[in-house]
Order: sequence, then C-alpha cells, then structure tokens
Amino acid sequence: MNCDDIKQSLQPFLEDLLAEEEYKAFCAHIDTCGKCSEYVRSIGALSNQLWKLGKVRVPEDLGSTIMYKLAHPEEKAPPSKFVISKKHIVIGSILILLAAGIFFGVSYFRNKQYEDEEGAPIIKTEVIRTFEPPNDSEAQSLLNQLETIAEKLGASGKDNTTEGETGK
Repeated sequence: MNCDDIKQSLQPFLEDLLAEEEYKAFCAHIDTCGKCSEYVRSIGALSNQLWKLGKVRVPEDLGSTIMYKLAHPEEKAPPSKFVISKKHIVIGSILILLAAGIFFGVSYFRNKQYEDEEGAPIIKTEVIRTFEPPNDSEAQSLLNQLETIAEKLGASGKDNTTEGETGK
C-alpha cells in the first residue's frame, strides 16, 4: 500500500471492514510511514470523539453547505440582523440609571418617615397593658354571676355543691 491507498482505506479500517490481507498491508505501511501514521492517529482520535457524542441530528443540507463554503471561501456570512448600536447602549444605560434612582429614592423617602426633624430615628414601641388579678370581692362577684347563669341554663337540677360542702 502507498499513502493514497491509506487515505482510501481509512474509513473501512476504522469500521473494521478490511480483509485480513488489506489489514496487514495497511498496518505495515503505517508502521513505516510517519506521515500516514500521524494522519491515521489524528483521524482515529477525531472519530472516537465523534463516537462519544452519540446520535446527533445533523441538518440535511450540512454536506452541501460545507461543500459550497469550501468552493466559495471569499463570500462572507450575511451580517447579523440584531446589531447593538451606541444609541442602544446609551438608552439602555439611561433606563438602568433611572430604575436605580427610582428604587433608591423610594427607599430613602420610606426610611425618612421614621426620622425626626434632627435626623434621629423614631422608635415606635407598643405599650403592653397588664391586668391585676381580681381581689376576693371581685372573685366572689364573678362566681355569683356564673352560678346565676348556670341556673338559667338548667344546671340547677344537678348537684350544686362546691368543694368542702356536703349535700346534707
């Protein structure tokens, strides 16, 4: 085999489709030709990397597009439809500054309402009301009211004895 034969036999070699005689001739040439050995090694490495990608959907016109680009290298790609001009950058910057000004202004005036005339913070505290427990006379009055309510609800037919009293 010569160098041109190696290029022709490379795909069947990578797919393990060479007959035994062709395989031996292919390997013998690679062992003696450094240029072909490097070529096969680089294509084999690329093939392994592509194989690791798995199944990839390729556009149907990829081959024809590549061939066209190779045949017409002087043609430039069409310009992008989305172009950021200096005008867009300036308008965007102004909008960002306005939004930041509004945000910080609202925050400033919201916090300003909690300051007195001298700028000291106003601390709002709530007064917690505490209740004293009822004294003996108030407790007796509440008990009498509860007994009256119980009698009105029909609880008078039950045993109305309190602790310490007997029903004699």
